Amino acid sequence: MYTLYYLNRNYQTGTIKVRNLDAPVRIPEDLVFSNLRKGIEFIKEPHECIDFTDTERLIMASEFTDTQLLKESDFRKQNSYLSPLCAIEPMILKIDFSNQATASVSQIQESVMNRIYSCAGDIGITMHIISTDGIERTYTNLSYLNFRWNNNGYDVDVIEPFEIVQIWFSDNYGDYSNSNVFTVAH
Repeated sequence: MYTLYYLNRNYQTGTIKVRNLDAPVRIPEDLVFSNLRKGIEFIKEPHECIDFTDTERLIMASEFTDTQLLKESDFRKQNSYLSPLCAIEPMILKIDFSNQATASVSQIQESVMNRIYSCAGDIGITMHIISTDGIERTYTNLSYLNFRWNNNGYDVDVIEPFEIVQIWFSDNYGDYSNSNVFTVAH
């Protein structure tokens, strides 16, 4: 979870909370971003793919900024977007298709592929499934044996007693953001 701190035109502070910064963030009012926090840690030097202006980066890196130095052109306009310039937290993998028995995945991160190729048992991936009964179930002991090559990516067996509504994957090591959430057509 990220928290974006900002100053509005009246020099009042506000916050915007977002799950990740890989999707555009709508600007609720004219503002200048003044700080960024991930979890409980403040980030003094934000990722270069976050489209902060030089002025915003200067404010974040310094201990004190005289707000009277802000110019009209420094403020972002209401209903504009803070958009990523490139992937900030890449997804662990992409789910291309899923049915009740198999999820087809691709675009697996290289370090995750290394975990799979090492054949060392648990590869640090959790599969999340929401079934028609509304309960989320997690499967954490995925190993290289769960991934079968299919010429376009990998197939992962889905073992679920109820019909699947949604499926996604997460990284147990926290190196990557979650995969896309795939909704199974019924």
